[in-house]
Amino acid sequence: MQETRWMQRRRKPAQPLKPGRAAIAVLVLAMLGGATAVRLVEVQILRHEEFATRAERQYKDRREIEARRGMIYDRRGMPLVNNLPSTYSIGIRPYKVENKTAAARMLAGLLEMDFAEVFEAVHDDAPFVWLRRKVDRRLAEQVKQWGGDRIGLKRETRRAYPFRSVGGQV
Repeated sequence: MQETRWMQRRRKPAQPLKPGRAAIAVLVLAMLGGATAVRLVEVQILRHEEFATRAERQYKDRREIEARRGMIYDRRGMPLVNNLPSTYSIGIRPYKVENKTAAARMLAGLLEMDFAEVFEAVHDDAPFVWLRRKVDRRLAEQVKQWGGDRIGLKRETRRAYPFRSVGGQV
């Protein structure tokens, strides 16, 4: 193959690498390798317990994510099941309540429950006790605002079956 003038002009003879530049390149690479090695020793040996606990905590964290219940239709597109507005269930974490008598009195008033029943629930040894189910959203938010993290709410959906028993098994 014959070389054109353009090819001849582009070729330049290779120049040897200057010793100063080579030494700088080797020094920079050695410093980067050393910094990486120091960081690996720190993470894997010196701070091993900290990172192992953090990883275990992230791995074991459980969160319940409740999915919305979907509509169910027959083959013609008619609904067999309707979702009604949600209701809430209200519970309490007794170990987080400091003044149990005052809390029982307040909750009994808000939830329109018997004081003795609420008082018993607040003094229970269980970590969580359900107080009342099928409460509307407004009341649930009011109780949650009063109780903060001492109160637990669970949203529940209700279903209506327009054709009564048809679709109930689905």
